[in-house]
Amino acid sequence: YAAQSGDTIVVYPGTYSSSAADMAIDITDKDLKLYGLGGKSAVLVDGQGTQGFLRCVGEVTRSTVVQGFTFTGGNESVFLVHLFGESASPVIRDCNFVSTSSEQTIRSGPSNCCQGGSGLFERCRFQDIYAANKCVYADYSPIEFVGCEFVDVTTADESFFTYHPAASMRFESCVFKNITSESNGTNNGVFV
Repeated sequence: YAAQSGDTIVVYPGTYSSSAADMAIDITDKDLKLYGLGGKSAVLVDGQGTQGFLRCVGEVTRSTVVQGFTFTGGNESVFLVHLFGESASPVIRDCNFVSTSSEQTIRSGPSNCCQGGSGLFERCRFQDIYAANKCVYADYSPIEFVGCEFVDVTTADESFFTYHPAASMRFESCVFKNITSESNGTNNGVFV
């Protein structure tokens, strides 16, 4: 069964993995509600070192909700979360992103050079993350974090987050603990 725009999908407790694609969850041009039954401690998505976790492409609006998952084992050569296109604006809520490596943890960016979407992360935890580039990158697209925690995050780049002048980032009531840059060897906060 192929999900249709407007569908609600409930994922039962357990551990899920697949090597069939480069992203575990790929939502293109449709609005879906994807809920982990039992919450983030009960539903684990394991990238097994071969996948990113979530890609939203095209017409994916704030009506799209991904809620109640723990994502782990991401692929170092891909983005863990990639919001791509003019309207890629999902809500990612009550999710954990733990014990993983990536090129960039979160990238919000457009197709070509047009205005991208605006992802919203609510009450998510990013822990024990290694980003070969930046942890968060907004390329022409605003991105928001509300009530999120970033703990034990290391970037190879000198900055934790970066955004294009046409984009913006908003952090509200977020916690940052043990954020480290390999580039400058510091461990004292967020680097711009």
